[in-house]
Amino acid sequence: MCIHVACIRLSLLSTCRLTHLSRKGCQSTCDRKSDCNPGWESNDFSKGDKCPLNVCCSKHGFCGYTEEFCKGNEVKRPSCSISDTPVDRVIGYYEGWATSNRRCNALRPEEIPYGAYTHLIFSFATINPKSFEVSPGNYETEDMMERIGTMKILQPDLKIWVAFGGWAFNDPGPTETIFSDVAASEANTETFLSSLVKLMDKFNFDGVDIDWEYPVATDRHGRDEDYENIVTFMKKLRARMDKYRRGVSMALPASYWYLQHFDIVKLEEHVNWFNLMTYDMHGAWDIDNKWTGPWANSHTNLTDIQLGLDLLWRNKISPSKVTMGMSYYTRTFTLTDPGCNKPGCRVSSPGEAGKCSGTAGVLLHPEIQDIISKNNLKPVLDREAAVKTVSWGNQWTSFDDAATWRLKANKLRGQCITGFMVWAISHDDEFGTNAEALASVLGRKKPDFPNFTIRPKVEDSPDLESKTCRWTSCFEGCPSGFKEVQRDGHKEIMLDTTPCFGKACCSDTLVTSLYSKCVWTGCTSQGKDACTGNNPHFLTSSSVGSGGMKACSKGEKRSLCCVSPAPYDVAGKCEWRKKAGFLNADNEKLLCEGACSSNQLMMARESGLTIGSEGGDGCYGDLAFCCTEPEKLKPRDEDPGSSQGREFQALIRKYMENPTCPATILFPQLHDKFVRKRSLEFEAAEYNVLRARAKDCTLDTWVRLLQYATLVFSVSRAGMDPLVKVWDKEFAGNYDKQLEYNNLHAFLLKYKDYEPRSVVEWVLYNPTRAGPGIRDADAASQALCRVPGSKARSIPESTISNIDSRKIDAWGGGSGYIPALDTILTAIISGAISLHYARWQYYQSSQNGNVPGPMLEMAYWLGRQPGHENSEDISEYQDQTPRPRWPSDRWVLFHLHIDPSNRNWLISENGNTYVGVSNFRVMHGQYWMHGRNGQAWRVSHSNGIYNSRDGFSCPEELGSLWYVGSRITLPDDQPEWARLLHQWGEMIYRQGYVGNRGLRMIIEPPQGGSRTEVNPHNPGELSRGVMGTSVVGGNNPYEINFILSDEGYDFTTPPPPQDREDPDTPA
Repeated sequence: MCIHVACIRLSLLSTCRLTHLSRKGCQSTCDRKSDCNPGWESNDFSKGDKCPLNVCCSKHGFCGYTEEFCKGNEVKRPSCSISDTPVDRVIGYYEGWATSNRRCNALRPEEIPYGAYTHLIFSFATINPKSFEVSPGNYETEDMMERIGTMKILQPDLKIWVAFGGWAFNDPGPTETIFSDVAASEANTETFLSSLVKLMDKFNFDGVDIDWEYPVATDRHGRDEDYENIVTFMKKLRARMDKYRRGVSMALPASYWYLQHFDIVKLEEHVNWFNLMTYDMHGAWDIDNKWTGPWANSHTNLTDIQLGLDLLWRNKISPSKVTMGMSYYTRTFTLTDPGCNKPGCRVSSPGEAGKCSGTAGVLLHPEIQDIISKNNLKPVLDREAAVKTVSWGNQWTSFDDAATWRLKANKLRGQCITGFMVWAISHDDEFGTNAEALASVLGRKKPDFPNFTIRPKVEDSPDLESKTCRWTSCFEGCPSGFKEVQRDGHKEIMLDTTPCFGKACCSDTLVTSLYSKCVWTGCTSQGKDACTGNNPHFLTSSSVGSGGMKACSKGEKRSLCCVSPAPYDVAGKCEWRKKAGFLNADNEKLLCEGACSSNQLMMARESGLTIGSEGGDGCYGDLAFCCTEPEKLKPRDEDPGSSQGREFQALIRKYMENPTCPATILFPQLHDKFVRKRSLEFEAAEYNVLRARAKDCTLDTWVRLLQYATLVFSVSRAGMDPLVKVWDKEFAGNYDKQLEYNNLHAFLLKYKDYEPRSVVEWVLYNPTRAGPGIRDADAASQALCRVPGSKARSIPESTISNIDSRKIDAWGGGSGYIPALDTILTAIISGAISLHYARWQYYQSSQNGNVPGPMLEMAYWLGRQPGHENSEDISEYQDQTPRPRWPSDRWVLFHLHIDPSNRNWLISENGNTYVGVSNFRVMHGQYWMHGRNGQAWRVSHSNGIYNSRDGFSCPEELGSLWYVGSRITLPDDQPEWARLLHQWGEMIYRQGYVGNRGLRMIIEPPQGGSRTEVNPHNPGELSRGVMGTSVVGGNNPYEINFILSDEGYDFTTPPPPQDREDPDTPA
C-alpha cells in the first residue's frame, strides 16, 4: 500500500475511500466525480469543465456562489438610478382554490383591489396525465376562471394569464411527470398547445405562465433530458403564443439547487419575462437538513434573495426579463427555547397552523396582524434581511410590510428591475391592505375609477363630404357611386384618349372644388419651397404635372401646391404607384399602368423609365400619384365606462324580457358552480320547444349579467352608483323592495360569510321568491343560532351569519325543478325517506370552508326501505332539472359540522347534553363508492356537477351555534323550513345520533355509563381521526357507518346493488 499525490487529489475530488497506487495507476473505489474542473489536466475526474449557471469552481472541484467560492470572481450586477427606474409591471397570482379551501381571508375574485395590479395570473389550470390536454380540472376552478375575468369590466387594460404547474403538481401522483412527458414528445406538445389555445380563447386569457417545479431534479420526478427538452418546449410555446398575440412567462426558483437545471440563457429568448420565486427561502424543511439546520430564519431574507438574483446576473439575463417575487404570507417556527426568540435561534417544528391558513408552518399576513394586535406585540425590523420579526409564546415568524417591501424594492430597482409579482393576492384581507402597501412602495399611480354614468351613445356623423370628380384609368369605367359626365350641350361622354395636353373646364362646385384648391407651379428646382402664398401645402412634384404638360428640363419639376390645411381628398395617404393591378400578364410586368385603384384619386402623373425615389424602378410608361381618402375617425366615447353602463342596462333589459329563462331554458348549474359545460343545443328532442324560445337566452349573456351584478354588490365605492341605479330601476323595482341595492347590500354586510355572487345568482334565478326568501333566511338564522345561556333572538342582528354561501335554495322553498328543503324534511319526519346510515368524519384542516373538527354525515335513502327500489313515486324529492344523461338522485345527505375550538361546542341544559353545530349542509347523492383501506362504503357527493349544497351556518364571531335538539321556542314569524329543521333536530337527538350514544363514538374515554350524559366540562378526549374509541372496539370511529336502535349500534348497513357504484371511483 502506498500513498501517491495523484491519489490524494483524486480522493479529495471523488469523496471516496483513500485510493492506492498500483501498477495500473491510481485506483478509485467509486465512480463519483467532482462538480467542475478547477484546472486539472483532464476532465476525466469531473462532471464538466465549468459549473452550471456560471457559478464558481473551488480548488477542490466543488461548485458554489458564496464568497468562499467566488473571491476574485464577484458577480457584476446591473446598476440604475431608483428615480429613473419606474415600475411598469405588478403581477398578482390568484389561487383558484382560495375560497373553497380557506374559511377566512380568502379574497374573492371580485374583491381584487382596483388598479393594484397590471397582470393577474390564475393558478392553476391542469393537464390531463393521459391525454395531455389542458383544462380547468374541475367545476370549481372553471367557475373561478370565469369570475376572475370580471375584473376586466372595471379595468379593461388588465391582463389576465393562466398558470400551469406549482409545487404540488410534481408531488407523487398522476401528474408527477406530466411536464417531462409533454416536453419529451412532439405529439404531446402539440396536444398541449392546441388545447391551451382553446382554453385561453374560452376564458379570454392574455398569456400563460409555466411553473414547472422542477425539471431534471430527481426529488421532483425530473429526468436528465428535461434540461434540453424544456427549451424546445418553451420555444414551441412562445411561437404558438406569438401567433395568437399572447404572452409567455416562466416561474424560476431562486435557489441554485433547482435553478441549475434551467438553461436560463436559452430560455430567456422564449419568454416575455421570468417570475423569480424569491420567497420560501427558509421553512420547516430546513430543520432536518444538515446544510441549513434548525434555525429561525426569514423566508424572504434579502441576503438570500440577492444570492438568487446574482445567479441571473452571472448569466447576463436582462433585468427587463426579471419579475421579482413578493409574498402576502410567511413561514413560521416553534422555538425550542422561547427565551431565545431571535433569528438564528434553534427551532423544533413548524409553527402552529393559522385559523385561516389551516397549515402548520404558514400564516397569512392578515393572521399575523391579528396576532400582533391580540398579543400587543411590537415587531422588530431587521434591516439587513429587510424583514420584520415577531415572537409570542414559543412561536416565531418574520413578515413583510410597507417598510420591508420598500427596502427590498429600492435594492432591486437599483439593479434595473421594473417588474414585481406577488404570491398570492388571495392571501390579502378584504380591504386590500397588502395591495395598498405594496402599491405605495412601488410608486405606481392607480388609474382613475371608470365613470359608469350612462350617456347616449355618440353616433357616427353622416358623410358630409361630396365625392370629387376624377378621371378613371384606361382600364375601367366609373367606380361605384359615380356616373359619367357629359359635355355641356352634347350627349357625348367626356373621354380622354389622346396623348396631347388638354383641359376639361368645369363649374366650381363641391365635386370640383379640389381642383381649385391645388395648383401646379411652373418648372422649378425649388421643390417644396415653391409652394407659397395661398397654396403653401406641398403635395408632390412631376415633370409633366397631371399628365400631358410639357416636360420640364433636367433638374426641374412642377410642384403641386394646395391650400393649408390640405383638402380632405388629399389629406390621407398619397403615393406614387407603378401598377394598380390591371396589367398582370408576364409580358406586361415591366409596363407602368398610369392608373390608381377605384378608391383613389389620381392627382399627378410622371413618365420615364425609372422615377428615382418617388416611383421605384423597372417600369416603362406613366406612374400615377394616387391619394386615398382618409378613414373617417369614429367618434370616441370619451368614457369607456359609459359603454359598460349601457351594456349592463341592456343585459338587464334583455333578462326582463324573459326572466324565467335561466330556470326554464338554460338550467345553469347553481351554487358551487353557476354554469355547466354545456350549450343550448340539447340532444334530446323534448327540448326543441325550449330551444325555439331561447333566441335571446344564452349562457353567455347569463354569465355576463352575473359578472356585472356581482361587481355591483362586491365593490363598495361611489363610482358604482350608475350601475346601482340600473339594478334598482331596471330589475329590483319590478319585484321586491328587499332586492333594491341598499337593502340587499345591507343584508350581505350583515351576513359577511355570504358569497355575493351566489346570492345574486339565486336572486336572478328566483326573482319572484327572492325577496320573501331573504327575509325568511334572516329570521331563521336569528331563531336557530344562539350563545349558551342566551335566547336565540338575543343575538345582535348585525352579527347573525348565514345560509351556506354556496347554495341558498332553502330560502325560497325550492328553485325551479329543485326540491324544497321543507319537502325533504317533511318526508324524513313522515318516514317516506329513511336513514340508510350515519357516519362521523373528521376534517384535519380547513377544507371547503369548514373548521377542523368532526362532521356527522347522515345519508337518507329516497324511499321507505334503505337500499331497495321504490314502488312509490319519489320524484318530488329529486332534482328534476331537465338535463341529458343526468343520473337520478338516490340519497339526500346532511352534514353537521362541529367546531371543537369553540369552548361551548357541548352544553348542558336541563340535565341533557347538546352538541353545537357551526354549520349544516344538505345535498343529493346518486352513487356510492367503496371505502379504501377497510373503511365502510359511502355515498359519493363530490361531483359538484350533480350535487349542490344547501344549508346554513351560525355567526362565528360571537361563537353562536345551533344546538341540535335543544328545547327552544321558535317565534311565530319563522319560515316552514326552519320549523321543520328544528323538528328534525329534535328527532335525531332523541334517536341518539347527536346525543349521548352518537357522541360516545368519538370521545375516549367517555365519562360515566352508556346511559350517562356526556359531561360538557369533562367529556373525555375527542378523537381527531387517528385514535380509536372503545365504543367501536378500538377502531377509528371515522371509518364506520352505523345505525342506532334500542338494541344498540348496528355497524353492518349494506349498500344498494353493485351496479350503481360510482363509475369514477376505483374499488
